[in-house]
Amino acid sequence: MKWQFFLLIPLFLYGEKTHFSSDTVSYKDDILQLDGNVTLENNLGILKSQHANITRKSSTFSLDFLFATLQDSVLLELPYEAYISCDKAEIDFSNRHVDLTSIANQVEYHDIQNNIVFSSPKLHCDWLDDDYKDTLISTDDHVQITYLDNLVLDADSAQFHTKTGITPESIPKGIIKAEKKSNGSPCILYRDNDQIACESILINTLDETLSLKNPMGKFLTSVINPHLLGETIFSADALLWDHKKNILTLNSNASIEESSFGKLTSSETIIISQILKNNTFDIETVTTEGSSLFEKEGELSIQCDGTMHFDRTTGELIALQKEQPILFKRLNMTVFSQKALLHYTDNKPSSITFNGDVKIQNDSIIGQAEIINYLLAEKQIELIAKEGEKVIFQNIAKTMQISADKLLISKDPVSDKEVVKGIGRVHFSFDDNDKNELLKLLGI
Repeated sequence: MKWQFFLLIPLFLYGEKTHFSSDTVSYKDDILQLDGNVTLENNLGILKSQHANITRKSSTFSLDFLFATLQDSVLLELPYEAYISCDKAEIDFSNRHVDLTSIANQVEYHDIQNNIVFSSPKLHCDWLDDDYKDTLISTDDHVQITYLDNLVLDADSAQFHTKTGITPESIPKGIIKAEKKSNGSPCILYRDNDQIACESILINTLDETLSLKNPMGKFLTSVINPHLLGETIFSADALLWDHKKNILTLNSNASIEESSFGKLTSSETIIISQILKNNTFDIETVTTEGSSLFEKEGELSIQCDGTMHFDRTTGELIALQKEQPILFKRLNMTVFSQKALLHYTDNKPSSITFNGDVKIQNDSIIGQAEIINYLLAEKQIELIAKEGEKVIFQNIAKTMQISADKLLISKDPVSDKEVVKGIGRVHFSFDDNDKNELLKLLGI
């Protein structure tokens, strides 16, 4: 039976005065049925669909309705610059809860103010205040979340609590929380061609920071040369990503590796700073804190308990000791120092300078200097003494010793033979066997 006068009577959805319109209206067994271009408008927002069934509170004479089911081309325009589109919406006004589903398409939640889009086969929406502005969006189905246009997250489940209103203990306001299920796939965060897999992620829309648990990621760029095609792999127990500043902080058991650069690990922290150039995020600096180890293709290694810092602009990796001396190894050579500076040329390590109480040794020879300059490809080593002191080399048995202001070890360009040259005041004593041991120390 059609009620022609029904439009003149107030409609209440659990106490909310509601304006509505549709092409046709019918009422039977406590159910108000609206068909064709349905529109409901109250404090929840503007609800649109092609069909709606609204259930009245039974056993009363009031026109207070508790539930509504909207179907076909459903659109919920929320009162805080957000909207939801789906195939079907089941609204429980008494508990301020709605279940949203889609079959042919995805349920989509668009938060225009925060630049967030949720896309999933089903979503749940809970309102935590009387004004319907404090909203908790959630799903336990596969969900894709777009944030700030260039970040896309795939996850097994997710929640988002809008910025306004009272904060529930489970999830702070302004936070997107996503995680994998116990037997599910990891969350995967994409930015252009870069991606990070993790167990869970928190996205703070208040300050645009992202916190990831057990991240494993890759950047499709080289550490040392942005124009060089490469794949930079990184991992840690946790990652804090400051999206505004383009800084990623890897915490605990952190590592970053790329073939032309090498591998850098730290027990504590690795900080990666990026810069946006030509629509590409290039790595600008890499900094470690805590016990760190740098390795390059098994050729050389640098161990440090202080900090290491790589600057792509200068092409230099600096290591500074905190308490224990820096430890450098290459072939049969070991060097201890307070500071080490590794320089890259043509996308590979070319030289290294050691500074401060430098000690160099192999199995049989020990040397001491203030500065050592080592050209890796040329196998040329320059040892420089501290002002007023001497460079000293001696074998374990102390049957061979060299002391000088400066010592240069290189290859003669004509004879291709090794040349040991003392500069300044030189004092030496050794036999031929001891000289051969010295040359072994230099890896030449």
